[in-house]
Amino acid sequence: MQVKPEYEKITEFETIVQKLVKKYPDVLDGINPEAIVCFGVTNKEPKEGKPLYEIKTVAYPIRLDTAYDYYVIVNTKDWDTFTPKHKALLVFDILCGISREEPGKTVPFDLKDHSVVIRTVGVDYMRRGDVPDIVNDSVKWQME
Repeated sequence: MQVKPEYEKITEFETIVQKLVKKYPDVLDGINPEAIVCFGVTNKEPKEGKPLYEIKTVAYPIRLDTAYDYYVIVNTKDWDTFTPKHKALLVFDILCGISREEPGKTVPFDLKDHSVVIRTVGVDYMRRGDVPDIVNDSVKWQME
């Protein structure tokens, strides 16, 4: 029998979103931090090879009855092992997946990730220790 996932809200995610949207308006313009919430699965092990997050969009008419347009799902065991720098990079990557043109829609990956993150930070950034602290330091994002 498959175990039903249990969730808890990750408020640290919301704090990071607020900081990043404020700090990088040139890259994250049009994103409403109040419309994004993150929940972590608490009772399941992370699966090898599975993406670190999932973005679920809220469609109309349900959006009329909820404060959120996007629900981000992570595994709390993954989240808890990340350093603050890696959490911020993961949140930035998630924010790159939110459409600015169509509220409630997502942007597909390019390069199996979001290219602005890969161009700026490099590949395997979630496994490397030499990544920038994008919350406390200024990073020039390589848009092109």
